[in-house]
Amino acid sequence: MSISVVPEMSVKDLEKVLKHLPKPTVAEVALYGGFDYSSISEQANKLIPGIDITDGGGLIFRLRDPTNDKIIDIYKRSTGQKEAESGQMTVSIIGSAGAKETRKARPAIPLRIDLHKVEWYLGNRVEIELTPWEVNVKYSGKEPSYITQLRHELSGSKVRFGIEANK
Repeated sequence: MSISVVPEMSVKDLEKVLKHLPKPTVAEVALYGGFDYSSISEQANKLIPGIDITDGGGLIFRLRDPTNDKIIDIYKRSTGQKEAESGQMTVSIIGSAGAKETRKARPAIPLRIDLHKVEWYLGNRVEIELTPWEVNVKYSGKEPSYITQLRHELSGSKVRFGIEANK
């Protein structure tokens, strides 16, 4: 048995995907860190000005009035924060006998908003689901031109792309 790791798409690849798609129908974000759940929407707006979220249950929240620009902004901030958090910091601990011991420690998780999932429900029973790891498309009938353009744009990229035709 082998396990393969699917990397998150780059910000550039996300921009390539979104340039071919209209305004999303639904967008969900995941919250990390010590949010005060009595004022989640206000805290989210302080982290990423202009976003407005509603309770989605648990750590997943819906973005009110999602736009492609908001999706890109959230993703850019999130990937930048994750890269900064991936490093570990080293701390020195002085024991009771005065001996120094060096250990690696992780800092507390700062507040972060990650892109969870974006969905489009379009004409001709076209459904598109985008996550940080992949894009999945389902449609009936003739392939819409924006799907053809998206397919060509992503060919040769590392983005996982799935299509189910005539669903």
